[in-house]
Amino acid sequence: FQGAMAMFWGLNMKPERKYSQTIIKSFHISGVALDKGQEAKLYLAAEKQEYIVATVTKAIPQVALDLNFSKGDRIMFYTAGDASVSLLGYLHDIDSGS
Repeated sequence: FQGAMAMFWGLNMKPERKYSQTIIKSFHISGVALDKGQEAKLYLAAEKQEYIVATVTKAIPQVALDLNFSKGDRIMFYTAGDASVSLLGYLHDIDSGS
């Protein structure tokens, strides 16, 4: 159990905001959960393409995801709707060679 939180990855997203980065450590996103508000559509933009990856509402407050991102990938997440959401996942060990 020691050091387990070092492997956790999370992002709290505010409504209608964009979050972009070039990945410096590979990670996996396991799910998205509704925090406050009524509804949010979660979008992913990568390689000049945009994808809707989940819609969360009061009726469906959490959605399982299976998204992997590698070191060097340039990605952007954003939401449409009035809700804030949390993305949850974990870091991969593959970058360190362990």
